[in-house]
Amino acid sequence: MWYDANRVKWRCQPLCFALILLAGLCAGCQKKGEITVYRVCKPTTPTSEPDASGTQINRSALPTRALPSIPAEESEALIHWQTPKEWKPSPPSAMRYANFEVSLEGNARADVSVVTFEGDGGGDLENVNRWRQQIGLPAANAKELRTLVLPIQCQSGRILMVDLQSPQGDLLAGWIRNAERCWFFKLTASGSIPEMEKEHFIKFLRSVSLRP
Repeated sequence: MWYDANRVKWRCQPLCFALILLAGLCAGCQKKGEITVYRVCKPTTPTSEPDASGTQINRSALPTRALPSIPAEESEALIHWQTPKEWKPSPPSAMRYANFEVSLEGNARADVSVVTFEGDGGGDLENVNRWRQQIGLPAANAKELRTLVLPIQCQSGRILMVDLQSPQGDLLAGWIRNAERCWFFKLTASGSIPEMEKEHFIKFLRSVSLRP
């Protein structure tokens, strides 16, 4: 019996290709369950700018996301406050730590939100100008900022607050920092905010107590 070497070689090629393909698939299956971890380094070049009181704030690690999903048992240790009985709590959203609905005169409503960021939360002028833009006001400069900011004494020191008004609506905002994070408190309405609600908001800010 004799064999045609060329014919045998031609018939073996598909079989060899199939074996190579099967070996590759098996190797891929073995690595399917592995997890690849990536580490992103923070910028190392520090920058700073003064806050509304002239204090230099380190902005080397600006916040990239809000942190509304802190576990309840941990949040009780991080912050405490007392809300007016007229404020109705609502479920927090993706970017909000806490929400409250406020009924105003007639059918008008206001919204209260609490947001927290790791780090210093950005510069005061930058934040205030962002809120001014939300209600159609022009940007303020650093000199004007000092006249806009009202310090409120709370259980953990000083909260800075602004009272912004425009034809598009009113906005009250307060913020406070500690060594770990910055907290923002904001009340917005599509119309004017009554003086009584402003007093409620200030009383709420005064009740804020942060973990040392």
